[in-house]
Amino acid sequence: MTSRLDRLLLLLDTGSSSSVRNTAAKQLAQLAVKSVISDVTVADDVKASRQHASVADPAAWGELMAVVARIIPFLHSKSFETRNAASVALSQIFSSIPVWQPFHDDNQAASMKDSDRVPEFSNFSVEELVLQGKLLLASSGKEFIRPAILSSPAEVKKARKEAMGRLGLEFLDDVAEEMDLDKELGADVDGDVDMEVKTEDQPASAESPMDVCPPTTAKKEDSDPSRASTPADPSPTPSTSAPQVDLSQLSARERNRLKRKRKPGNSAFVAPQHPPPQTAGSKYNATAAGSSKARLVTADENIQNTSSRLASPTTDKVVIDPSKGGAVSPKTVKQSKALEVKPGLWIWDGLVQVLEVDLFSAAWEVRHGAALALRELLKIQGKCGGMQDGDSWEDNLVAHEKWCNDLSAKLLCVLVLDRFGDFVSDQVVAPVREMISQTLASLLIHMPQRSVLHVHSILLQMIRQQFVIPTPTILTPKPKNSKKQKATEQKLTHIWEIRHAGLLGIKYEVAVRNDLFDDGIEKKVKQEDGSGEVNGNAILNDVVDAAVLGLEDKDDDVRAVAASCLLPVAGHLVEQLPECLERVLLVLWSCLSDMKDDLSSSVGAVMELLGKLVAYDRVIEILANETVSLPLTTLAPTLFPFFRHTIANVRLSVVKTLHSFLTVESLPREWISVSFFRLLYQNLVIEERSEIRDASLETWRTALDIVSAMPGWIETNASQQIILDWYAIVMTPFGMPIDPSGFYHPLLVVEGETPPERHNVDKNMLAQDLSLITTEVILKARIAGSTALALLMAFWPVDVTPSMEEVFQPILLHYVDSTSMLQKVLSAIISEEWAREHTSRSRPDP
Repeated sequence: MTSRLDRLLLLLDTGSSSSVRNTAAKQLAQLAVKSVISDVTVADDVKASRQHASVADPAAWGELMAVVARIIPFLHSKSFETRNAASVALSQIFSSIPVWQPFHDDNQAASMKDSDRVPEFSNFSVEELVLQGKLLLASSGKEFIRPAILSSPAEVKKARKEAMGRLGLEFLDDVAEEMDLDKELGADVDGDVDMEVKTEDQPASAESPMDVCPPTTAKKEDSDPSRASTPADPSPTPSTSAPQVDLSQLSARERNRLKRKRKPGNSAFVAPQHPPPQTAGSKYNATAAGSSKARLVTADENIQNTSSRLASPTTDKVVIDPSKGGAVSPKTVKQSKALEVKPGLWIWDGLVQVLEVDLFSAAWEVRHGAALALRELLKIQGKCGGMQDGDSWEDNLVAHEKWCNDLSAKLLCVLVLDRFGDFVSDQVVAPVREMISQTLASLLIHMPQRSVLHVHSILLQMIRQQFVIPTPTILTPKPKNSKKQKATEQKLTHIWEIRHAGLLGIKYEVAVRNDLFDDGIEKKVKQEDGSGEVNGNAILNDVVDAAVLGLEDKDDDVRAVAASCLLPVAGHLVEQLPECLERVLLVLWSCLSDMKDDLSSSVGAVMELLGKLVAYDRVIEILANETVSLPLTTLAPTLFPFFRHTIANVRLSVVKTLHSFLTVESLPREWISVSFFRLLYQNLVIEERSEIRDASLETWRTALDIVSAMPGWIETNASQQIILDWYAIVMTPFGMPIDPSGFYHPLLVVEGETPPERHNVDKNMLAQDLSLITTEVILKARIAGSTALALLMAFWPVDVTPSMEEVFQPILLHYVDSTSMLQKVLSAIISEEWAREHTSRSRPDP
């Protein structure tokens, strides 16, 4: 019978929806933390009154860590939903437990001199990592090999040593210190329970690689050498005879076959050979088996084949004791042994070390899951990482800074070495680099400014890459084509994945450490290397230079991240570096004019940044100035080709950007044209997404309000033929194709090249294929187009020729008298919306 804990763990992986998984994660956290805090509820917030967690009861914390250890394997799942649910469960646990803080004696003197109190950052070199490091891809090709179980802190350290050495990271000082583990590992082995060498029988048929949790074959054995009856302690006199078999249980055929196999000289049967007898002082005991395969196992634990570094989440039972208020009482504690820490250390240090090993896994899912868990842990509980009870507060601050420096170096290593990219919807994403950047940002929250500046400098190195980039062997042409080889070497000026990772780190750094730019002129921070002081303006200028370099990159993903880097610091850019505004605006417009790919996803990010900058007066002055190289009257029409872009986010961004131009009264309005209105109307009638239709209708209303104040603009530009075409489009019966002859199609002109062939994103709506487009979507689009025509009638000037009645009355009467019910309904909607808008406009303001 499974316990409640087992069922909740199962729901993390098999929940039918994200809400079910998240609910299970919250209840799992509530169940786990009751061993430490008895009055916790799921609704408790991390900012509650409890500010300190006592570690006086190691058993209670051991129970908590046992549950955490059972959640960690779900971070290795192939399913993103499962990994996310496991991270939610861990986040709830971290939030429910108060932040651990060390007990320190204020009267204790600091153990370090003032001159030695600044810890050194690891000797991190991006160039050495590029030249010597082993890349982290999607997987190592060994998906069906069962990894080793990490059941003790010593094994965690050893695995971390192997992972760092495999990736060529020996030059890191902190890793080099961990390399010398011989004495430490020996001490840990001696301190553990007696071990035994246990050999396993090779099965007759190989187990399927898809068997995630095969049946357990190892049994608990007594390691006492004085007992000769156990399989672990064979008889001192080895025997070559076969083991006795009860012949009465066999059929006649099976007995005859067994006799033939037992005949002397028959190679089909080989009697098992027992190992030599063990002495009384031997450290390890041997168990008999049919093969020479051996491994070390503890005498008091069951060895299980698992698919994760920790034990399987469904093997060991956990008992819920009602007398303890539902506290978790694990049957065994071997699962959480790898998470144990020495008394007085930061309670989560063991978990961080386990996750550090997973950060360098060859499987991208494991790296992503480890980054998810680390992000939640550092964000909530990372304030006192690396600290220890009993030390002075000054010593703990230094230890915390050193711990932050070491962990940030490992995260930066993953950013440099990761090359995995995945496809989601209509764009490419880098889930590992994205999550590692967020994890690094969670760590930067708790780091002092000098350490943040060092991380900032490494991120800039990743972006600039001012070193010789090695040419990959796969891209190197044959020696006979020397000209092509030189051209390839010249083209490879940087590795775009590393630049992309550096920009992601900058993006989240400026988002969480905005204080680096506050009062940039007066505020100065001493650099760690002692070379001088740097102020906020210099840091901001480095960010702008890195973003401009990324915007000039040929890779679309790099341009998208580079544009998003400046979003959090747009206000600081306008106020502190006004001299850089024109350069930034110029490169943004250049990105929009050079879009040659119909799937360029960076257009949305570029236009989002442009729309945010337009809200500032200094930017408006630049765009309104006709003498500058980028006046708005020339640049705004360059956005028209993106109205019917393949990517929906780009279509939405272009409408919002142009709407932001309309809302600023000081900007020039000469760019508003009939083509602009035709594009907006097409968005209303043939767009499938409701948010784009709503934004287009709002922009239509704002534009009509502006042009209605220009004498003669509407009646001159809104010709009778255009209005008839608009009515004909919106009144097309369901199921009949829409005539595209009345549509406006702007061309994306690239200097020196022919216009690129664009994908027709409106093919389904134009064909009115009811098997691909629902009637509800078509009807909503028709209503939006009808509302736009009603607004045009309401904003039509009074006492002009032709008048509103002369233009619209014959058209409406024609469709009201139609035999089509759709045309009758839409005509009634136009009349109703016109009446409502006319009443609201003619009503005097209170």
